Amino acid sequence: NGYVLIDSTVSSNEKGDAAKGLELGYKQSFDFLPGIWSGFGVDANFTYSPSEGSDLDYYGKKSPGVKNSEYQSNLALWYEKDGLQARIAHNFRSEMYMGRTIQGEYVFAYYQKPTNYIDASLSYEFIENMTVSLQMTNITQEHQELYNQWETNVDSRFYNERRTTLGLQVKY
Repeated sequence: NGYVLIDSTVSSNEKGDAAKGLELGYKQSFDFLPGIWSGFGVDANFTYSPSEGSDLDYYGKKSPGVKNSEYQSNLALWYEKDGLQARIAHNFRSEMYMGRTIQGEYVFAYYQKPTNYIDASLSYEFIENMTVSLQMTNITQEHQELYNQWETNVDSRFYNERRTTLGLQVKY
């Protein structure tokens, strides 16, 4: 029939799985600057969270905690002044352990490759209580790729298109 049935099992966090780390964040409005520059701001954070799970991979090595990325970062630059709002944001997530799969007598670690997403928005209140907006998500059309044990052993890919939304908001 052309189909191959593969039994698979996905793990979850178990008692004893450990994650420790460090998170740094910075948020600053530059309203102390003169003129047009007073509308700018930045919001940034970085997370480092190495983990150790209870799953074993193909080689018998312990895998990271389920659905944990060792590195994550977010950076948003924004502008808000005189009815104009603009924002661009970048979100990064390093390789993420998704659990394990069992295929016959073999046990494979199951991962999602690193992802980078860029989103942006622009809005302007052109009349009191009326705002026009433009939003774009996944500007670079990032995709997700999942693999078993080795990056070349691709299991699936998810392609997400760029999404653009034009809107008009009326407050009454």
